[in-house]
Amino acid sequence: MTPEPPQDPQQPDLRKDPQPGYQRPEYPEYRAPGYPPPPGYGQPQPPPAYQGVPQGIPPEPYENGVSPYQAFPGAYGPYGHVPAYGPRTNVLAIVSLIASIVSCGIGSVVGVVCGHIALNQMRRSGEAGRGLAVAGLVLGYLGLLAAVGVIVMLVVGASLGDDYSSYDTP
Repeated sequence: MTPEPPQDPQQPDLRKDPQPGYQRPEYPEYRAPGYPPPPGYGQPQPPPAYQGVPQGIPPEPYENGVSPYQAFPGAYGPYGHVPAYGPRTNVLAIVSLIASIVSCGIGSVVGVVCGHIALNQMRRSGEAGRGLAVAGLVLGYLGLLAAVGVIVMLVVGASLGDDYSSYDTP
């Protein structure tokens, strides 16, 4: 139990009595203008009884024992249509693309190497992913070109040095 804080005798305790002599006003019930009160709801009704086969659907048995609403017999297995899967995507093609996108230096080398290996594997095994491998190769070679360009610029910049001797000092 928490102790009560000391109370100033001049100030009333607003937690018990909001204001001395205050009476809460009575408000009329609010209703949106122009709308009658909602109707009362009765007991729930049971669903209608089954009336038989709807009109327009032929009765059983069908001609030759085959329903016109089903596919030819044996078209699907017992659990419905099973989708046919295409050839697998080569994992090295995916690695080539990801490595080429993620980094510019070593990742580009990894992307180029994995891309060439993936193309060779796909030629022999018939796997899918040729577009991924080619994209990884293109991005890998562009990344290598960018890395070589940066290195050349750094070497040229370092060889020029900081020669400020041409400026006259006062």
